[in-house]
Amino acid sequence: MPSIATSAGFCLLVLVGIAISSGFRNLFEFDAVYAERITTPVQPPYPNNKEENVFWFVQLSDIHVSRYYDVNRSIDLQTFCSVHLPFINPALVLITGDLTDAKTADFYSSKQYLDEWQTYQKAVHASGALETYPFLDIRGNHDGFDTPMKKGFDSIYKSYSISNTRQHAQHPSLYVHQASFGNYSFIAVDSVPRPGPKRPFNFFGIIDEERLAALKRTKRQAAHSNHTVFYGHYPSAMIHQPYPGALTEVLRDGVAYLSGHLHDLVGLGPHLYAQQRSGQLELELADWKDNRRLRILAFDHDLFSFSDYAFNQFPIVLITNPKNVAFAVRDKEPLGRIALSSHIRMLIFSPRIIQTISVFIDGKLVGNARPSSKFSHLYVLPWTPAHYADGLHTISVEAADTRHQTTASHSFSLDDSVVQLHWWPTLLFRLDLALMLKLMFIAIWSAVLLLLVVARWRPHFLAPPTRRRTAWFSTVRRGLCLFGSTKYWWPVFTTLHVYYAFGPVIVAGLLTDHYGVVFVHGVLVEGCYLPGSLTFLYGFIQVLLFHTPLLLHFCLRLSAEEQQRAQHTASTSSLTAPGTGASAIFPVGCRRACVVFSPAVFALLCQANSCLAMYRAYGITVLLLGPGHSWLLVLGALACCYPVQHSHAVS
Repeated sequence: MPSIATSAGFCLLVLVGIAISSGFRNLFEFDAVYAERITTPVQPPYPNNKEENVFWFVQLSDIHVSRYYDVNRSIDLQTFCSVHLPFINPALVLITGDLTDAKTADFYSSKQYLDEWQTYQKAVHASGALETYPFLDIRGNHDGFDTPMKKGFDSIYKSYSISNTRQHAQHPSLYVHQASFGNYSFIAVDSVPRPGPKRPFNFFGIIDEERLAALKRTKRQAAHSNHTVFYGHYPSAMIHQPYPGALTEVLRDGVAYLSGHLHDLVGLGPHLYAQQRSGQLELELADWKDNRRLRILAFDHDLFSFSDYAFNQFPIVLITNPKNVAFAVRDKEPLGRIALSSHIRMLIFSPRIIQTISVFIDGKLVGNARPSSKFSHLYVLPWTPAHYADGLHTISVEAADTRHQTTASHSFSLDDSVVQLHWWPTLLFRLDLALMLKLMFIAIWSAVLLLLVVARWRPHFLAPPTRRRTAWFSTVRRGLCLFGSTKYWWPVFTTLHVYYAFGPVIVAGLLTDHYGVVFVHGVLVEGCYLPGSLTFLYGFIQVLLFHTPLLLHFCLRLSAEEQQRAQHTASTSSLTAPGTGASAIFPVGCRRACVVFSPAVFALLCQANSCLAMYRAYGITVLLLGPGHSWLLVLGALACCYPVQHSHAVS
């Protein structure tokens, strides 16, 4: 018969395999629909030396205006709107969520503060920018903290967001930029949970059937646009969908989906860019909160380009023709226009006088660009595309004003040569993270349950080998076998483990005036059920850091007690107790206690830390009403204090 390690390992492998296959399916390949429509017919006009068929816009994200932290966030925002926007002169400004911080002074809890919204609105209004530039701002998870349905989920956002208080408030989810050369639609993807619980249980977004249907209706209104840009707060991988691929079916008709939320992943991901399997780009922007990042985006002859910069970093350079091949959307952009263009084109922005703009291709100077017209931000330089017809090439632009110099470069191609984006942002954004977390929890929970079931009803699977080199592992397996025969602790521990997957974990004030119930599989608050995502991560961590170490403690403790009895018998009879199966790996005295009790102490410390975090977020109630959380501290303490005895001999 197979050993328990083999059985558990196979079970875990199968479950993890399901998780991987669901998220990694053809991960680095484009789907068939995109492959079939890979080329776009090329028709004039072609990029030339005139400032025509081009417009640009700006994106900010994660402003986090706060009453407690860093007042410069709003001051710098006002400076950007009043000083920088006039010389950038964008067609519109996008702000993709987390307009306010909504966190308490101790950082742990959250609530909506009216003065933060007023400060945000004042920063934009006082700049005077609203008189010239359309602002499209969408809420993020911080803007949805502690927002009940019954008191008007949308009330504070509708009262103070720019999108809902300006001329396009009639249709805040759709804005159409109308130009002489076509229409360009911008569609908001609002996936903030409704109602919005206090942090941390709205870290993932939710698109339900109602919102999905509304999004599809809005998309149909934009069907005849030159291009459609979707924008939202959450990356698409962090949005719970009615069914796998539901949101992708909508977003695939856009050239790009612009988001925020992840900031820069604590410095690990300052440039989180990916191209989905259906072709559209997904571009996450780092935060304004700490990094003061901004993005300049442009459509030049329907070729989409963008570049990210820091606040007060000048000159800003955005090369629009030839465009970066790494971000080519072949089924939506007329890429053939590049080979038929007469001029290299770039947008240059600076509050100071531009002195020189040098253009290099493959390291060789092509020439110095000149403005297309007086006071124009568009700079052009004649070129001969036929010289670069084959393979990949690199274009670099060095722009210098009276103080600073900026160099921008990227690869381009005029044939079918491609450049792959970094693999790990692609991996991150093509996964369904909510589904992955769910399957991770199921895998580890099922593996522990399998060990418990086998230990109780198939203990002979646990017969340890006699090889000395596996003494530690054999001792743990022997202890698990003994634990399966305990009269009280096995039923208690197994009941707890099963209950944790299905029963209430905590009851807490998830909203200021409403209690809610948190399960591993979701959150029930104000009569609404929010499907689980981050709750599965918490569940995975608890099984890993509490259930598993506590089970290990029981195994080591029972094996140690059996070994101690065997040694005592040997000392009295001068014979080794036959068939005990426990290896003499335990030291004596205090060292023995350290080995046996260290897993339980570790489990208790991890659980106590988790309870402390929940207490800071939700108050004393979460400790009193935490059957699957705080109450486990009592169980852990009892496990350390009370004897663990198996009820019958195990061969």
